[in-house]
Amino acid sequence: MLNTKLHIISFDVPYPADYGGVIDVFHKIRLIHALGVQIHLHCFDYGRGRQAILENFCQTVSYYPRITGLKSFLSSKPYIVQSRRSKELVDKLLEDDSPILCEGIHSAAILLDARFAKRKIGIRPTNIEHDYYRLLASREKNFLHRMYYLSEAYKLKRFDKIHNLASAIFPVSDADDGYFKMNFPQIPSRRIFPFNGMDRLEIEPGKGKYAFFHGNLSVAENEEIANYLMNDISGKIAMPLIIAGKNPSSELRQKAEKMNVRLIANPTDAEMDSLVAEAHVQLMITFQPTGFKHKLLLSVFRGRHIVANKAMLSGSGMESLVHVAESSNEIIDKVNSLAQRPFSQEDIKFRSKNLLHDHLNNHKAEQFLRWISGEEK
Repeated sequence: MLNTKLHIISFDVPYPADYGGVIDVFHKIRLIHALGVQIHLHCFDYGRGRQAILENFCQTVSYYPRITGLKSFLSSKPYIVQSRRSKELVDKLLEDDSPILCEGIHSAAILLDARFAKRKIGIRPTNIEHDYYRLLASREKNFLHRMYYLSEAYKLKRFDKIHNLASAIFPVSDADDGYFKMNFPQIPSRRIFPFNGMDRLEIEPGKGKYAFFHGNLSVAENEEIANYLMNDISGKIAMPLIIAGKNPSSELRQKAEKMNVRLIANPTDAEMDSLVAEAHVQLMITFQPTGFKHKLLLSVFRGRHIVANKAMLSGSGMESLVHVAESSNEIIDKVNSLAQRPFSQEDIKFRSKNLLHDHLNNHKAEQFLRWISGEEK
């Protein structure tokens, strides 16, 4: 008989599904539940609150406070791990012997507990976290923030060996999968691309009227990209630029107003969906080639033309679906060359034909089901 019960430990409350990591967690829960798996969700709440919608997909939903502050920071373990340790969580997990999926290294501290030594526990890394934090430090202007990122990168590098204690690793990109296969060859590593809210392509043919960039604008890298697009791209392309995202700074708002760029703060899911669908060109630019950029998935499944740099595409297998541009001049030239080119039914067919089967949500859920049920290690 298949074991169709699964514990999922989430680093955050996975709803609203409004940023990269929780988009993957929420839609994974939704799709795995649809295959008949009884999900027991454990999530750390540090501001998002209880979300009734999760009970539609989970047998039980448990919430735990994240222990933030100096005590967690001074630990030899990474802050993102130490602040998510919970005796109550451990006690609940020990009530049965069902498989456990740890969302990110953030949620993997249970592997240090000898009582879980023979338990089937998978880790779903969101990034190579020590590389990610090192890159954050390199772009951070605030001295104290930069010191925190460097400290966390050092601790995460030392803590990385926790992956040796897992039963399986499920990276989100080909590049990350290569890292885990090389560094932890004895642990099965299976790349499963991130889940998203689109179960099939839903692209409007025709032309849009603007170029579009979106992201969590409270994140330093996304604010830097927004500034770059306003300084170097806007005004040089044959269409308006629209930028949308969470919690933009007052400085970014003022700059957008000054430069006649429309900035939409905190759009709802429906508003974001419309903004992506109605744009003519999606600007998929990043300065950090880490993990998998979830907004790329939304653009591929819902948007028209996509102009992306190589860092955005790292490990995604989507190179054939976008127009690659690196320099400012290349981005400007690509956008202008696409300005009068409608996105046709033939373009939609090409994207559908060349989109890897591995990017479809149902296929990803079936891969997890094979692990949960014991068909695969």
